[in-house]
Amino acid sequence: MAILVDILNPECIVIGGLGVRLGDMFLGPAREVLASEALQPAVEACRVVPAVLGESIGDVAALCVAMDGAEHRTPA
Repeated sequence: MAILVDILNPECIVIGGLGVRLGDMFLGPAREVLASEALQPAVEACRVVPAVLGESIGDVAALCVAMDGAEHRTPA
């Protein structure tokens, strides 16, 4: 995550799946390691947050992929 923050300089990283289930047990240490490993200006500009959809984010992503595939399918 620190390498991605250094290279891409994102404003926000959204953690989903297991990271959401573990909550602060995962997010706290992840933020600490990010602060110690990444460049300070990049860390200050980037928030690490849990996904609002929680563990449902995978379900929503699968539906989006299915809907996108249906739109691009050519009729037989």
